[in-house]
Amino acid sequence: MNTTDADARKLVRPMVEAVREGRLDEAEAMLDQISAVYPTPEDLVVFAVLIAIQRGQCREALCHLESLPGDPHPELKAFCLYLLGEPCWEGMAQTLEDSPDQSVRLAMKALLGRSLEAEFSN
Repeated sequence: MNTTDADARKLVRPMVEAVREGRLDEAEAMLDQISAVYPTPEDLVVFAVLIAIQRGQCREALCHLESLPGDPHPELKAFCLYLLGEPCWEGMAQTLEDSPDQSVRLAMKALLGRSLEAEFSN
């Protein structure tokens, strides 16, 4: 079966739903189909990481992240290191808690156990 770009786009929403609902084999199959046609599959590594984390395969999730050039998702790397009990996660999270990206900032503050009240009091 040939998967077109339109088919890949149609799979993204159900793939996200499958990840959220814990239907990981289904999500992974959709990810494989999308990766076969998506022009930059490294953009999809977040889904492979989330699937691995939900399966309790944090070291594999970290390997996915470390296979990418640069460090495009340091917040996910910090989270993986936290789950693995690696002490360096805290320094990474502290560096990211002032990120201009609100999602990253909130995630790192939550991971560090900081109050999120200031984030919502503007």
